[in-house]
Amino acid sequence: MKRDGYAELHPSEDGLYLRCTFYPPMEGGQLLTVEYIEILLQQAGITSGILWDVISETVLTCNTEGRIQKEVLIAQGEPPIEAVPEHIALKSRLLHRKTADDLDKGGRADYKELRSYITVQKDEPLGKVIPEKEGKAGITIYGKPLPPAKKQIKVLKPGKNIAIRDGIVYAEHDGLFVLEGDTFRVEEVLEIKGDVDYSVGHIEFPGDVLIHGEIHDGFNISATGTITCMSTVDASEIFTKKDFIAKQGIIGRGKGIVRAAGSITAKFIENCTVESLGNITLQGGLFHCQTAALGDIDLGDKGRVVGGSMRAYRNIRCGSAGNQAQAPTSLYGGINFVVERRLRFVEEKQLSATKSLQEVEKNLRHKATEKLFQLREELKQSVEKLQKLTSELLASLYNPEEVTITVYGKVYPGVMVFMGGASFLVEQEATGVVFRFDRAASKVRMEPLQPKTPPKQPPK
Repeated sequence: MKRDGYAELHPSEDGLYLRCTFYPPMEGGQLLTVEYIEILLQQAGITSGILWDVISETVLTCNTEGRIQKEVLIAQGEPPIEAVPEHIALKSRLLHRKTADDLDKGGRADYKELRSYITVQKDEPLGKVIPEKEGKAGITIYGKPLPPAKKQIKVLKPGKNIAIRDGIVYAEHDGLFVLEGDTFRVEEVLEIKGDVDYSVGHIEFPGDVLIHGEIHDGFNISATGTITCMSTVDASEIFTKKDFIAKQGIIGRGKGIVRAAGSITAKFIENCTVESLGNITLQGGLFHCQTAALGDIDLGDKGRVVGGSMRAYRNIRCGSAGNQAQAPTSLYGGINFVVERRLRFVEEKQLSATKSLQEVEKNLRHKATEKLFQLREELKQSVEKLQKLTSELLASLYNPEEVTITVYGKVYPGVMVFMGGASFLVEQEATGVVFRFDRAASKVRMEPLQPKTPPKQPPK
């Protein structure tokens, strides 16, 4: 059946694109021509973005090959380019907190690692300023202009502890990143108004931490600033480079650790390891704890010490020590627990090196090789260095100044007192005593506590 070649136009709804299907002639019908397509375009009102080269090539292909050419793009408008206002683009980590999927590794996600807050460090780049970009009008295939739209972007405003330098946004302080509404800032204090539990996760913060609720068992806290807890602390691992303040008590359940580079203050502490490079001050008692301080340990004239050990480089003061059941209680006065720990480590290394040296010398008696001789010299040097280090540590282990351990109330039998490398066992219950180290006799002496004498009144 004879049929002339023809074409069908398919404009897009937005008026930006025109596609065309070309049909070849059949059985001697008239060929497709570019002029025919031009007439179709005029009838459809297509005036802009016409691709004449594409039309010519497609018409030729359709006529010569005799195949339908489907959905060929023959006209294309220009979409408008949105105007973009100047704005701040923050890094994605500041906008999206970790989820359980982020932590899940082989189905073993630790949900305590999910934190409800985001921390930043001083001078950390937080984002950049995106400059304003002018929009550009577009045009449809019908020649109709399309005005540029303004891109809808949330324009964020920098707040406290935020600086912008050379188009980069920086944190001016370590702390908590806060995005509220259209303003972002860095807070120097992390305030937890509830409990530290799965809703908060472990805390690791570069500043001060204030916790109003309780710290649940198994949750760790680490901070470079002061940690203040308003409620009871169920300690797992707590570390701070400044002070630790527990307005109530600390319960360690035998495995809890609290370490502070500053001082530690609490009402009471139970079954916990507590270490401070400053002072430890308690209002109540210390029960079955391993406690150490490079300053004073002060429980006042009412605080009880029952079980465990106390080590202070300076003075110890408490209301009572031990109990009638003679729970093992040890008081160490004038000892540097940091040096003591390092000394123990060095002594273990020295013992190991000495054993290795003895083994090498034994082998040398049976088989003298150059390698064994060299190993023996290395071990000898190592032992000598460790011996020297041991001597240096021993020289700084005890406080050269006079320190005291004062018990205002009862000290019970079984309490052990250590000072200056000497020890003293309390064999009988006593009340109101002071322990001192007699350097001349290298002995610990227990003396009655002298009542405070009121200051003399000036003569009238």
